[in-house]
Amino acid sequence: MRRIHATSTSFRTYVLIFSLIILSILFVRAVPALIEVVDISFFRNNVANMGILYAIIVGFLMSLTLSRRRALEEYISQELNKVRRVFHLAKHIAKANPKHDAWFRGVQASLSEYTGFFCTHDFSRYEEANPLFRKVTYAVYELPSQDVSYNQNLYASLLDTTAEATEAREFIRSKMSPTIGNFQWIVLIVVTLTLSVILVSSTPVDFISRSFTTAVIFNLFLVLLLLYEYDVPNRKLSQGYAQNFAHNMEEIDMCLPEKKGKKVAKRVTKRKKAR
Repeated sequence: MRRIHATSTSFRTYVLIFSLIILSILFVRAVPALIEVVDISFFRNNVANMGILYAIIVGFLMSLTLSRRRALEEYISQELNKVRRVFHLAKHIAKANPKHDAWFRGVQASLSEYTGFFCTHDFSRYEEANPLFRKVTYAVYELPSQDVSYNQNLYASLLDTTAEATEAREFIRSKMSPTIGNFQWIVLIVVTLTLSVILVSSTPVDFISRSFTTAVIFNLFLVLLLLYEYDVPNRKLSQGYAQNFAHNMEEIDMCLPEKKGKKVAKRVTKRKKAR
């Protein structure tokens, strides 16, 4: 599966970064006015302690989020691989006995319908394709009901591959939910704001010191944005995952009736030109 760098290529990301810059500037300007009436001098000696707490929390959550994202992409790759293998095994069973050609066409059509779902839907609607994937498995299971001999070894491999694809789908569904819940976000935001307030309150009033503090606070907010981007896939990443499915079985689409085949051929040509 090709790597998708959706964060750096998303316009939304740069809008959010610009917003964080503005927020950091306003924060550094507003906090001194608020803390004039509050004595928090005893906090100023604990900047390092709050920084360590912040680093521990962010590091822990980032590790969980990256592990989930990595596992999700591995299971997506596994399903894509197994879906292609289902097609090729079914094709070879039909090639070994042409009487199974109608059965193979059924498997082929169901696979194309399943992967075609992602031509018009992004990955956030992955579970809506469950009925279409069940049609694939039902089509595979129909072979023994036919009164025609077939290659037992190939069919056993086909069943194993179908089971592995089903298992990969279950893992994908379990990894789609965000790692960080609302309570974790609240804790992380509270710790970040507390550290930011302490930093501002400990900063001298000269322009250079305040500018440096603004940059530090911007980096704290930027880390939260990075964590959010990894935890909640943006629309472009979701579309990228869907495209991996949509283009996974182009050879199947090309084997379907001529009208649909022309549409797919046109789509493939556009992709080649884009490259």
